[in-house]
Amino acid sequence: MKKQSTNNPKKRIFIHAKKEFWLDFEELKQYSGVFWALWYRDVRLRYVQSILGWIWAIFQPLVHIFVMYLVFGVGFQMQTNGIPYPIWVGLGMIFWIFLAQSTQQCANIMIQSRNFTQKIYFPHIWLPLSKIAVLMVDFLVQICVWLLIYLIFFPKISIYLLFFPVVLVWFWLFVVGLGVGVAGFCAKYKDALPLVQMCVQIGFFVSPVAYSVDIIPQKWHFLYYFNPLSTILELLRACFFGGFLWKNEFFISIFTSIVIFLVGIYFIKNQNNDGL
Repeated sequence: MKKQSTNNPKKRIFIHAKKEFWLDFEELKQYSGVFWALWYRDVRLRYVQSILGWIWAIFQPLVHIFVMYLVFGVGFQMQTNGIPYPIWVGLGMIFWIFLAQSTQQCANIMIQSRNFTQKIYFPHIWLPLSKIAVLMVDFLVQICVWLLIYLIFFPKISIYLLFFPVVLVWFWLFVVGLGVGVAGFCAKYKDALPLVQMCVQIGFFVSPVAYSVDIIPQKWHFLYYFNPLSTILELLRACFFGGFLWKNEFFISIFTSIVIFLVGIYFIKNQNNDGL
């Protein structure tokens, strides 16, 4: 009886994503377990198997707020219409930290997981989304702490707070679009990571995190509002501190956010199509 030959090369099966611009939601649902596994692993590493855990989520923005208070509040005497500067800048700092960390970690994840994505097929968008979802835990903790402090100084609730969920959803969509776009871009161009890090650093200074939009000359507003975070932070502060005033320049930020979201989806979808 002849023995069956065991020297036959193993067959390699390649699965390619559908050539579609938009996401296949049925496929995302099918591979949703990948997202939850990645999210659970990172949450355990970040909060369970760490010394500081939840404390770091609160301590980090407090350090940033203290530094901004010394530089802009005390040094430059930044005017905030009678609102305590630490509370005023704290709101912007929490949103900025979430955006900056999401962008940087999304840029890293596709490079770090390159071997993983080459061996196993799944929608690559789950990688950056899992990072954003982990950072969302920090973000929600920080917002809850900030809201408690806000209610101590401003016990009267403004009617403009009704718009807060709308602005919040806009911000999250902007972060998702930017994050997945950067992830796809860095996966395709391996030397793009330093460029992303430099853009994040510049983004802090061209966004009204530590200063008011009022100090920007009117003639530059058209260009300034191409940064969606400018409008988002301005609307957020109007929701909590009043003084809401709609500007036509806000449409520029809305348009830019839509473009960033669509381009981001295209970039991350393109990585699946290329098999990276």
